[in-house]
Formats: sequence, structure tokens, C-alpha cells
Amino acid sequence: MLPAIAQAGISEQAIAFMDNVIELIINPLIVFLIVLGLVVFFIGMIRFLAQSDKSSEDAIKGKKHMLWGILGMFIMVSVFGIMQLLTNSLGAKEDLPQNVQDQIYR
Repeated sequence: MLPAIAQAGISEQAIAFMDNVIELIINPLIVFLIVLGLVVFFIGMIRFLAQSDKSSEDAIKGKKHMLWGILGMFIMVSVFGIMQLLTNSLGAKEDLPQNVQDQIYR
């Protein structure tokens, strides 16, 4: 319940809906994409290490998978960090009830 949102005249239902969307859809999606990036990285690492000839096509594909896996994880962690920065700088943490703060900010 951000102060700016509360002043804009948005109903409590709309705020609760936005909180539910973030909690039930966006946060699990970010976690899923981070895990997916980690899986892609490990697949690439296995492909790369399995090849004795490091210039073979599978080794090159493995390098690309590792690079894209790391890049994907970096992007998703950055998105999560930016969301936390915005939430904290807008004072949303202080506006939440204590039990919700304890669940989110452990």
C-alpha cells in the first residue's frame, strides 16, 4: 500500500489485487526464470566439459548455453533487485502490516 497509490484514490480491493498479482504471479515467475537460467547454464557446462575437443560444435554450443544462462540469471536478479529498491524507496515496507513485512522481508 504505497502512499502514492493510497492518495490516488485506488480502492483497497485494487491494492489487494495488485499485492496478490505480485505475490502469486510475478515473484514465482522470477524464481522460475532464475532456476531456468541455472538449468541452461548447467546443461551448457555439461556439454562443454563432456567434449575432449574444445573446438567441436557441441563445446561451442555449451559455451553459448553457459553464457545465456548466466545472462538470464543476471537479468532476473537485477529485475528482482530493482523491484526491491523501488519498493523500499517508496516506503512500501513501512506501510505494510507487520505480519506481511515478516513474510516478505525475512
